[in-house]
Amino acid sequence: MVLQREVTVNIYGTADEGEVITVTIDGTENSTTTDSLGQWSVDMPPHTAGGPYTMQIQGNRNEIINNIMYGDVWLCSGQSNMEYQLEKIINRNQYSDRLAEVKALPDVRMFIIHHVKSRERQDTIQVYTNDSTKTRWFLNGEDDYDKFSAVGYVFGTELNDLYDIPIGLISADRGSSSIESWMSSEALQADGKNDGNTYYNGMIAPIQKFPIKGVIWYQGEANAKSVTKAMAYANTFKTHIQYWRSEWQSGDFPFLFVQLAGFGRGGKIDVTWPVLRESQNTALDLSNTASAVAIDIGGVGIHPWQKVGVGNRLVVAARNIAYGEDIIHSGPVYNDITINGNEAILTFDFVGNELIARAGDPEGALEIADELTGFTICGSDHIFVPAQATISGNTVIVSSPSVTEPVAVRYGWIGLPSANLYNKVDIFTKTGEPFIEALPASPFRTDAFTIEEYTGDSPD
Repeated sequence: MVLQREVTVNIYGTADEGEVITVTIDGTENSTTTDSLGQWSVDMPPHTAGGPYTMQIQGNRNEIINNIMYGDVWLCSGQSNMEYQLEKIINRNQYSDRLAEVKALPDVRMFIIHHVKSRERQDTIQVYTNDSTKTRWFLNGEDDYDKFSAVGYVFGTELNDLYDIPIGLISADRGSSSIESWMSSEALQADGKNDGNTYYNGMIAPIQKFPIKGVIWYQGEANAKSVTKAMAYANTFKTHIQYWRSEWQSGDFPFLFVQLAGFGRGGKIDVTWPVLRESQNTALDLSNTASAVAIDIGGVGIHPWQKVGVGNRLVVAARNIAYGEDIIHSGPVYNDITINGNEAILTFDFVGNELIARAGDPEGALEIADELTGFTICGSDHIFVPAQATISGNTVIVSSPSVTEPVAVRYGWIGLPSANLYNKVDIFTKTGEPFIEALPASPFRTDAFTIEEYTGDSPD
């Protein structure tokens, strides 16, 4: 088990009515008496990172929990791309060299919550394990560790290796789940939606007394079924984050999310997925949030197997947002447009060392491309056409021979874009080796044109 360091930790359970319960850990003890329902809870004071420690719970009978660490606890939540298991990328021989190194890290612990939907808020969780008689945290490298989220595992092991702080990872995710299914009844009502049978009640509510460092979130595919739903996601996502923070009563903890990865089936996907990505980015208005852009990672399948790059980009976000490192944690983000004759001049935030056009494997060594791709431009007819784009210092100049009076520009505005604008950054491992050399620009549009629902036939 990993308990969140440097905060008060609530230890709670049930026993006989009127029973005196004493909890002891690392020489500190606290006592309480159970209420009429046999429920009890004690607050243990903040503790620095370290361990292992033993927790003793004394009452009419004694319980001992061994091998407890104090460190940082991260919740890994969302739908199937968060649930996507580590063993799947191991079986593809991806990550094998780095896996051999991080698999030996002893202070990473994992906990998988079983899929449970409920109409009522639950007090306890069901836990995934091959032996259903046990409730336990997985130790790194032991049996079943590879059943954990690949994104979560990469994220947690890299943080542990970097900071030498014990890391606890809690997996609460479910394939095909909508964002609404992870929201409390109060959050749903605030967002104008009906209460229902939710994963929040069965998987999140029971752990909200358990302090966490932050959340990594990979979800949105289920809400990209139409333009209307994709646009509604903007407000719903903000409400979701705000209510989780309020319900955990842990302040504005870091909430780091993965923007929808590249997905190329054409048809409706090319209309709804860019809108959903745009809606996701509105959450960046909230404090302590960051986006890991993944449009360059994906393909024709909705479950891209390239999870290492996603996990590493979340690590970069955490290093800045959660751990205060002075690094550029985001790829270029559109700032403003200026029209000069037949050219549109774009400026960006998070330029880093410089803007570049990247070639090659986005998870591999940095290569520079011959041309910049992914831009379209339109005039007053609002018909977007492929555009030529060049980098000029910290700006991008966009034009097309067929558009003499530009009105708007879009970048990466398709399900699986061929878009290669990045910034160049200096982000290193603890030994001074390059960790990430470039981060992809977030897709954007400079216009606010109405986007109609897709009415054509989508590919099978």
